[in-house]
Amino acid sequence: MGAIAAAKTHNLRTQIVEEGCRKHFSKIINLGLPRTGTLSFIRVMEHNFGLQSCHQLPNNWPQYVDQIELWRNNPYKVKPKLKKALSQCIVLADIPIYALYRSFKVRYPKSIFVMTTRGLDSWLNSTELLMKLWKGKMENGRIQFIRKFFKVHNKLGWSHKEYAATWLAHTQAVIEYFGEHVLLLPIEFSDSDKIKSLSAFTGCHSQYDSYAHFHDSHGSSASKHINQFSKKCLKYPKKCGF
Repeated sequence: MGAIAAAKTHNLRTQIVEEGCRKHFSKIINLGLPRTGTLSFIRVMEHNFGLQSCHQLPNNWPQYVDQIELWRNNPYKVKPKLKKALSQCIVLADIPIYALYRSFKVRYPKSIFVMTTRGLDSWLNSTELLMKLWKGKMENGRIQFIRKFFKVHNKLGWSHKEYAATWLAHTQAVIEYFGEHVLLLPIEFSDSDKIKSLSAFTGCHSQYDSYAHFHDSHGSSASKHINQFSKKCLKYPKKCGF
């Protein structure tokens, strides 16, 4: 099969999958914090479930972070750039998505909400390494958003105490807000368990029962992953959302 024919077949299959499982929801929102498996989740939703998925908001969101903050404070006010970005994605995850769950619930009341999670110690180690890697390399809009959400005021944008407190507060807030209407996906779950849980919760059928080959961070030690991650992202920052 030629490349053009293969692309058309893939697009048709994606359209059929989307039309088949989107009868009862408008979007699938992952409220998990960064470094909880959000990128793997996005790739699964796109590859396994055939849904248009975005890891972070598209169109270089730090450039319209003011519109995001406005929407966060007033769920009924969506400015043009943010509105366009939201229209491009069925599934969304990572920064700044996790901070906008109330706004998503108001604007897209039929959405499905999930939250990838990770043990506190492991998550703290991973976020610290990542923030040290990107020290001085993030756009102002991104680092300011991070500092504000995690209540950190230093240049690094990371603090053990503040991040630990935010991890706990965010987890509790999401669970209290959504109750049984949010699916928790611990990073410790097996791939097959995650796929089964997502299928049952969303009503969508997965084309595959695993996504081990998509893992970007959890098949090796944190330090090894950061080294691999840094080489790729420092060379191609846009591919990593920076």
